[in-house]
Amino acid sequence: MKRAATSAKPRPANAGTRNASPWEWAVAGVGAALVVSAIGYLVYFAETMPPGPPLIVVEPGPIARNGSGYVLEVHIANEGATSAAAVEIEGVLSRGGVALETASATLDYVPRFSNRRAGLYFESDPGTADIALRALGYAEP
Repeated sequence: MKRAATSAKPRPANAGTRNASPWEWAVAGVGAALVVSAIGYLVYFAETMPPGPPLIVVEPGPIARNGSGYVLEVHIANEGATSAAAVEIEGVLSRGGVALETASATLDYVPRFSNRRAGLYFESDPGTADIALRALGYAEP
C-alpha cells in the first residue's frame, strides 16, 4: 500500500497566531493605567497619613423602650488614622447637674475611619434628661 503524498511546504513562523488589534491594545493600556493608579493612590495614602491616636467621636441615636427600661443607641466613629480595640463608651444621664444614672459599653474593635453602633441601657428615660457621652479609653490592637 502506498501512502498519499503530502506537500512538504514549510509553515511560516507566525502560523496560528494573529496580531492584536488596536482596540485590544487600548483596553490593555487602560487596564494597566488603572492598576498603576490604584497602587499609586494606596502608596500615597499610606505615606501621607499622619500618625496619631484614634479619634473616637460618640453621638446619641434613637431611644427605644426595652422591657423595664430604655436603650439609647449610640453612634461611634473613629476619625483618627489608627485603629482602636476595647473601646469603652460611657453615658451619664443627669438633671440639673445631678447624675441620675451611668451606663457603659465596650466595643471590641473600631478600625480607623469607621463607624460602629452600640446600646446603653438605662432605667430612666434618656429623652427626659441631659445625656453626656464620652469614650473612656481604648487599647492598641
